[in-house]
Amino acid sequence: MQAGSLAVAGALVGATKASGSMETLIPGMKREAMTAPVSVRALRSGFSVLENTGGNITVFNGTDATLLVDSGIAEQHAQILRALEAMQKAPVCEVVNTHWHFDHASGNPWFREGGARLTSHENTLKHLLVPTTVRPWHYTFEPIQAVGRPTNLLKGDSSLEIDHERASIHFVQHAHTDGDLLVHFEHADIVSTGDIFWNGHFPFIDYDTGGSIDGMIRATEIALALSTMNTIFVPGHGSPASTTDLAEYQAMLRDARGAVADLKSKGHTQAEVVAARPTARFDSKYGTYAVGPDDFVALVFEGV
Repeated sequence: MQAGSLAVAGALVGATKASGSMETLIPGMKREAMTAPVSVRALRSGFSVLENTGGNITVFNGTDATLLVDSGIAEQHAQILRALEAMQKAPVCEVVNTHWHFDHASGNPWFREGGARLTSHENTLKHLLVPTTVRPWHYTFEPIQAVGRPTNLLKGDSSLEIDHERASIHFVQHAHTDGDLLVHFEHADIVSTGDIFWNGHFPFIDYDTGGSIDGMIRATEIALALSTMNTIFVPGHGSPASTTDLAEYQAMLRDARGAVADLKSKGHTQAEVVAARPTARFDSKYGTYAVGPDDFVALVFEGV
């Protein structure tokens, strides 16, 4: 797949549309995941993406072992496993969690029970161990069961070698959360970004667990520094993307931050800044998924 063919191809599988509020997002995703299909998108030799109701799952099918970036949403267990079984050459031996959110890590128990090692930043485990509330979602997540807890805990950057492929892992501090990891498959020239990148969508920023708008922008800088013009980016949500797609997303983040910060510095309240529609020129492209324009402006306002 060439970089030029990686423009946003349409709505996500099971896309939950923005409705002006994130309050009902989590129950809706959980219900949808019970019956929604999982699709497989081939990338390059040995690499695919499972597109599902939760976050994208990057799959590297090696000769002797399979590596996953993220484990998906628990309610979609059966569909995810069926999709893997249809394509898998070898058992899943490694799962890397890009962060702690339920749509990226609640599938951990199935893979650990199957013999896989679970890798994450140590801050990801911290949130998985206790009830964790995300205020904008009006939802408290219960601790993950013991079998789903990552055991290979990272404090910073690291790497994995599997089947002649090197996966370099980069810790991005205080971006989407406080435990975000980027996974760069160096030989394949593929970068799995987790939720620091939502291709074609405004992102969620989890301030309750250490996220920040400035960290999100820094994260895109790190990701772009890893790239060539042929790099395929697997975002947390949205279709596989090119370097150009990520650069445009970065420009949107910077523009939104600057516009919101300017209005806030002049004494405008959050409600006034939201009403001013500082992201209006981006809304039609980025504002039709889980985080609507008003939600995104409110998130940026909190961080500037």
